[in-house]
Amino acid sequence: MAPDDPGEGDTSDPGELLAAFGEELFVLLTAALPAFIERSVATRLQQAFGQLGPTGAEEAAEAGRAAAADVLPRLRQLLSTDVDLQRETPLGLVRRAIPHATAVLRHAGVPEVRRDRFSEERFPDDVYALMPANLGVLGDEVGEAAIAWGAAKAMTHRRRHAHGPGADVGPAGQGAPSTRPAESGVAPEVPAARAKGGWRRAGGRRRGGG
Repeated sequence: MAPDDPGEGDTSDPGELLAAFGEELFVLLTAALPAFIERSVATRLQQAFGQLGPTGAEEAAEAGRAAAADVLPRLRQLLSTDVDLQRETPLGLVRRAIPHATAVLRHAGVPEVRRDRFSEERFPDDVYALMPANLGVLGDEVGEAAIAWGAAKAMTHRRRHAHGPGADVGPAGQGAPSTRPAESGVAPEVPAARAKGGWRRAGGRRRGGG
C-alpha cells in the first residue's frame, strides 16, 4: 500500500510518494489507454456508418493495442525519470496515441468532424476531435491518480529547491541539486489541499468523506 497523499507537516519522503503514485498511474493507464483509443474509434465508426461490425471492432481494438505499444514504454520511462530532467507530461504522452485512432478512421473513410477554431489551431491533425483535454477523460481513477502524481512531483521539486540551487540535497531530493527554476506544472498548495479534503489513497481506495 502506498503512503497517504502528502500534506502539510507530512514527513514522508516525497520521492517515495512520487514513485508510488507514478506506479499507480502507470497501472491504470495500461488498461485505460488502449480502451480509450478503441472506444474512440468505435464511436466515430458507428456515428459515420450507423454500425460497427466485426471488422470495425477488430480495427478499433488493433488501434488500441498499437497505441499502447507506442505510448506505454515512453510513459514508463517518463515516470522513472528524475523530476528535474522530465521534458514531457503523462497527458502529452497520452495525446501521442491519437494518431493511431486517426489512421484507422481515415482508412475507413470516416468524414472529418467540425471543430472550433481553438481546437483546429492547437491540434491541427486531430481531425476527428479525439484529443483528451485531461487524463480524467480516460476515467475518474486515472484523473485522480494524475493529480496525485502531479502533487507529489511538485512537493519533490519544492523540497529539493527550497533553499536555492546550492542547498544540500537529502534522500528526498532524488539526486543532485539543479539550477533550473521550479517548473512542476502543479501548484505547491495541491498536496495540502488533497490532505485536507481526505482524498484518495494510492491503490484506488478513498478515505474520509470524499
